[in-house]
Amino acid sequence: MRLFFRFFVLATLVATLPGCLRQSQNTPEPDRDRVQALYQACELGNAKLAESLLKEGANPNGAAGLTPLLIAALDGRLNIVKLLIRYGADVNYKNYFGTCPLHNAAWKDRRGLAALLLSHGADIHIRDKDGETPLIFATGFGHLEMAEFLISKGADIHIRDKEGMTLLHWAAFRGRNNMVDFLMDKGLDVNAKDRRGRTPLIYA
Repeated sequence: MRLFFRFFVLATLVATLPGCLRQSQNTPEPDRDRVQALYQACELGNAKLAESLLKEGANPNGAAGLTPLLIAALDGRLNIVKLLIRYGADVNYKNYFGTCPLHNAAWKDRRGLAALLLSHGADIHIRDKDGETPLIFATGFGHLEMAEFLISKGADIHIRDKEGMTLLHWAAFRGRNNMVDFLMDKGLDVNAKDRRGRTPLIYA
């Protein structure tokens, strides 16, 4: 499944990021050190250190395709998220896979974080490289209340990813029976076909 593969790789990137930053030739050494320290402060939830680094000029959007905000969102550190936004972090900044903090909020079922990001301009319709939106993430991981929240904020329930899969395809594929029932009650077409002509029933 694309979602799970992506997050396995993302975890690896987080673990190896300090080394990647040290090897980068595109960032001056002092800036690279500040960014590396900022990543670590975000991962540890050290708001005091993070703010000190930001005051010294650390880029709130980081480097190497993985943002401090994305790390803070992964760990649900609202205080760090608020701090980074205050210092200019882009809430829609994407990583290697095209995912952003709102995708992570949906993945981790953190509605408070999602609400915070949306209040600061997060794009509820934003897509990753596979055409997946935060609502698709919530559906694929079986987070019914998160899905309901995103829909209440305007997320498109009829969205399809690049493979033409609907939310109902994803719910059936992942065996999320609660999501299947919810989406059918919302009127999603059980006979909808993806780009390969497969219906949700085939994925079940």
